[in-house]
Amino acid sequence: MRLPSRLAHLFWDCDFGVLDSQKHAPFVLSRTMCRMEEFVVSWLRQTYPPEALRSYLFNVGARKLGPRELEYWCAALGVEEALSTQWLAAAWARVPADGPSRTDRPSVL
Repeated sequence: MRLPSRLAHLFWDCDFGVLDSQKHAPFVLSRTMCRMEEFVVSWLRQTYPPEALRSYLFNVGARKLGPRELEYWCAALGVEEALSTQWLAAAWARVPADGPSRTDRPSVL
């Protein structure tokens, strides 16, 4: 199934026309579950069954998503509170206390 054109900005470095939401699910989920725009979340929940979203969360997302995104998806997908708390602690530990360093920011010419 083709992705809606409203998601094209998330795949700026890919040939968007060939992406398929089912065939390329792990890649599509990695680019979309970290975005909390209403359209993206709604599309994800309509396109993928909860089991597929949970599978991504358990296998990849818990290590890759930011704390706010992770908290949403844990609540939305009914992740056990103890596990959710553990994942969130690890996610917050990945966030620098003073925000991104100057070297993490893209340079502006």
